[in-house]
Amino acid sequence: MRTTTILAVLLALPLGSSCAGLIAGTAAGIVLSKEATDNHSYVSRVPGDVHEVWATVKTTISDTSTTLVEVDEGLRSVKGTIDGATVVVSVEAFDIDRTQLRVHAERYYMNDGDTAAWVMDKLLTRLQ
Repeated sequence: MRTTTILAVLLALPLGSSCAGLIAGTAAGIVLSKEATDNHSYVSRVPGDVHEVWATVKTTISDTSTTLVEVDEGLRSVKGTIDGATVVVSVEAFDIDRTQLRVHAERYYMNDGDTAAWVMDKLLTRLQ
């Protein structure tokens, strides 16, 4: 009887540890995806060539920012200060003649969804 109990425990041990690993991995994946999607960033896909959209985004952020803007041509990213918030806009080619815009704003080290939404609306108006 004692050997049967020990055998059952030894057989259940790898199964229990793999389930614990699976549960821990699933929980980490949920947290990671939540960070990636729940940060008050606004994403929009617009018709148009990525180069034309990028030029319009740089001009719009430069005109709107109260400080000098930081431009990264390689990443197609521009960073400026709008209404006291640090705003980062990135432009990516999504498809042929389709471009994706991503706007993120932070104020006092916290996400500022209102400013990000305002900047996105301004960009979409300029791109029409």
